[in-house]
Amino acid sequence: MSHPSWLPPKSTGEPLGHVPARMETTHSFGTPSISVSTQQPPKKFAPVVAPKPKYNPYKQPGGEGDFLPPPPPPLDDAGALPSGSGNFPPPPPLDEGTFRAQVRSVVEVMFTSYARKLMNPVIVSVADKHLSRAYRELCNSQRAKAL
Repeated sequence: MSHPSWLPPKSTGEPLGHVPARMETTHSFGTPSISVSTQQPPKKFAPVVAPKPKYNPYKQPGGEGDFLPPPPPPLDDAGALPSGSGNFPPPPPLDEGTFRAQVRSVVEVMFTSYARKLMNPVIVSVADKHLSRAYRELCNSQRAKAL
């Protein structure tokens, strides 16, 4: 028996779309009939991607072969770092009082800014206590290193 023309085509391994069917009762002869329509799902296509251009920055225009990059300049002393002392003045010498003041200001900013972000006066006072202790320990360790 051949496949009826009013049925959707036989399965080819791909999922079929929605097959709506409706019954029409107002036929010209007065007999009910069934109308079946098939709707195929839209086909999915892969996005079109342009091929990457083959560009070699070391290839000379009009040349046939690929050229390697130029070698790095020779170093006078392989272990030496380039000197930058001519570009910057030497740092000023720090005495112990200046060093302590700088350390205290940095540590104070770190502790108190965090505590003030939390807006809790208890934490601010605890941070101040820790700041004093950390400052004392830092000064003692610096004094020990100097001796």
